[in-house]
Amino acid sequence: MRTLLVIAVIMYTTSTLVAATQIKKKLSPPSSVLLTAVAGIVFHSGAIATRWIEVGRFPLILQAEVLCFLGWCIAAYFIFSSILAHTHLLGYTLLLAIIPTSVAAALPSPAVTPAKFRPFEDTLLFPLHATMIILAYAAFIITFLAGVLYIWQEYKLKKKRPASLKLPGLDTCDELSYRSMSIGFVALTLGIVSGFVWSRRHFGTYLHGDPIEILTLTIWLLYFFMIHYRITAGWRGRRTAIIAVVGFVFVLFILFGLQYLGGFHVFSS
Repeated sequence: MRTLLVIAVIMYTTSTLVAATQIKKKLSPPSSVLLTAVAGIVFHSGAIATRWIEVGRFPLILQAEVLCFLGWCIAAYFIFSSILAHTHLLGYTLLLAIIPTSVAAALPSPAVTPAKFRPFEDTLLFPLHATMIILAYAAFIITFLAGVLYIWQEYKLKKKRPASLKLPGLDTCDELSYRSMSIGFVALTLGIVSGFVWSRRHFGTYLHGDPIEILTLTIWLLYFFMIHYRITAGWRGRRTAIIAVVGFVFVLFILFGLQYLGGFHVFSS
């Protein structure tokens, strides 16, 4: 698994560097950026499949596995959107895939599943729950990227300082932010509902009251109100970009911070 992840990181890094060089010259990234990214995700997929075979279970329990899949989701979003949207905004996206994938390659990944994780292996509900939650986080990371680029460009325009890089327009950033936010919200809703059903069947309770559950529901409410007011009150632009950045802080806290507070959802051991 680790070797395949390292190769994937090399491919993603190469693709990112080529894209960055072209963006700095205010040119659109060449097709080689997409092709190299596709090669990277092939090796990345191979790493996930290898891990699945190695442990004999759905590989989305330990922290290394979660980060590995998160990186895969971001890279997949890059490839899918590059084909459909043809926007060079996504030249920045692979950088966000490199980070969790690199961390996943560095973290220990024991071949034997600890006994306390055995209850997570005997149902399809848990894989659905975990997959949807990580897909949602990946989409919210893309929302964050689009929001940051929107805020930066708006600041440059107000100061009448043209950007030194080739960047997508404000409307493009806003549209991509809303699109990825919507995808993330649907995935998060499915993840939360499937988690409720699975928890009820296995433990007799819908919620365990741990910090990750509380913060996940907070994130759901945040994006629910943002989408609601965009539809009903026309919220867009800088306001939604700022909320996207706030939502991203919560996502980071779930992925890297809450393991130190303990609780039912801490799978890093």
